[in-house]
Amino acid sequence: MLNLGPGVSVPAAGTASSSAVRRLQKDYAKLMQDPVDGIKALPNEDNILEWHYCLRGSPDTPFYGGYYWGKVIFKENFPWSPPAITMITPNGRFQTNTRLCLSISDYHPESWNPGWTVSAILIGLHSFMNENSPAAGSIAGTPQDQRMYAAASKEFNVKVYNWNLAGNPHCNFFLTRDEEKWFLGHGRGADKFHRPFILLCFPPVFFCFSSIFPVFSY
Repeated sequence: MLNLGPGVSVPAAGTASSSAVRRLQKDYAKLMQDPVDGIKALPNEDNILEWHYCLRGSPDTPFYGGYYWGKVIFKENFPWSPPAITMITPNGRFQTNTRLCLSISDYHPESWNPGWTVSAILIGLHSFMNENSPAAGSIAGTPQDQRMYAAASKEFNVKVYNWNLAGNPHCNFFLTRDEEKWFLGHGRGADKFHRPFILLCFPPVFFCFSSIFPVFSY
């Protein structure tokens, strides 16, 4: 379920340039300092070029109530090259595990602006999700389909999480109790997980603030 598909590969750990590491650390600090409503994102502990995000479905859209997990894969020379963007949770708007065509993704390097931050990238993705514009990687799901996927999204994410947990007992993210509630709500499965190893839409990586961002250790 986590295969990113043709055309998407994660650069090897340790290959990020020093400028990429500094920039992604800065973007992460900004995201923590000024959170974006409806968006969460965290980097892989072992590879700062691989980020996991979760988008909360926007009110007044068929995606409302859904939680959409995906990956942003940065290039070794970020911010001078745009990232690849994929979505893992079925959603009725984008193909899953497929590079998405956006002006902020590696589909359009000619339109890339090095000043765009991780927050800006995810805001752009969230906004584009609410549109009907066709693009490579998009699908023409009906509002009924999209509502169905929204309702099933948390169960899907939990199922994928448990599937990965079986093979890797350290496949969690460290989140606060409030963040756990943000992702799981108060529905089925919300009490199955224990602090401090909570999850960000259940990606198969263990996250520890201190390893990538020693300035934020606690």
